[in-house]
Amino acid sequence: MNRISSHLDCLGILHLHKISKNVEIFTTSLKGINLSRNKLYYESKLLKEISKMRKQLLSYLCSDKFTNYIILDYAINFSAQVYYFLLSINAELDLTRQALNCLQEDVNNIVNLIESKNNFTTKYTLPQSDLFINFRNIELDNKLEIYAYVKSFGKCNFTFISPGLGSILIGPFFKAVWGNEYKHILYSRFKNKDNLNITMPNNLDGNLYLIDDNIGSGFTTQELMLLLKNHNLIGVSAVEYDWFLFDIISKGLSHYTKFNYTLYDKLDLINTRNHKFLDQAIDILKNNPKDYCKYLKQNNFNQKLHNDFSILIRTGKRIVKQFLPSKVYKNSLFFTRQILKFYKGV
Repeated sequence: MNRISSHLDCLGILHLHKISKNVEIFTTSLKGINLSRNKLYYESKLLKEISKMRKQLLSYLCSDKFTNYIILDYAINFSAQVYYFLLSINAELDLTRQALNCLQEDVNNIVNLIESKNNFTTKYTLPQSDLFINFRNIELDNKLEIYAYVKSFGKCNFTFISPGLGSILIGPFFKAVWGNEYKHILYSRFKNKDNLNITMPNNLDGNLYLIDDNIGSGFTTQELMLLLKNHNLIGVSAVEYDWFLFDIISKGLSHYTKFNYTLYDKLDLINTRNHKFLDQAIDILKNNPKDYCKYLKQNNFNQKLHNDFSILIRTGKRIVKQFLPSKVYKNSLFFTRQILKFYKGV
């Protein structure tokens, strides 16, 4: 199968039988299969090491789409981690902008790859210094999922506002696909743990749209809606929703507060994976990779008949139909089918 979507798992990792020699050191070799990431992707590193690896990877861009996807997957991760880190330490504006230019360039390149344009640019390089970049997982890290969502959203005149690290890739994808401007808010619901302060972007003019990576309790977006109440906030949504949590709360099986679905104008049926699952999967890939595929199967992923993205949608569909009004369900189902159409088409 030549489609990228046929080989991607729920973390956005490719499962391939053959890997280009140029990118072998960046992959995980298992019996009969190769995974497109290894611990190099997920470990903390010196900034100068990240800059060197990104430059090295981009020099390997070639005519093979799977090799290029691996390269750009890594490059985006490196650029995003550096940009977020520099933003969080309030680094010099020129350094932060340099990292953001790299991130946007890398996202532009992967969108060109997805759309079979193959006109890549390698104009920008990450800053080089002895700063130690503390790795933190980007929860929404399936680049094809983000692309499919953004493509399905349609062209609009919004400036997108995204909080924290988990949603850091959404704005650059909107700019690459539709040309929208975007702003990042240095914000986390767990800001005390992360030792982050809220940093609101300057010049929040025009029509704003608040978009997050996933909605669990909805507290993050609700708090940001209050912070943005004096601005022209047109809408709020996310790429994924924790429908599983919504389900167990609705059935009285959890003390957590479920999100208010009426606040979000772009509902879809993509059920988010919980943080515990993601962290455990990454830990296994880093430290005991031979058990990685087994772990996915134990959690009902990595099946032969359905790709992992379809499984996330089927989970959401099964739950949502029980709780949402018919019209809301039909609208979310239509939107989700559009997302899946773009996803499976790549």
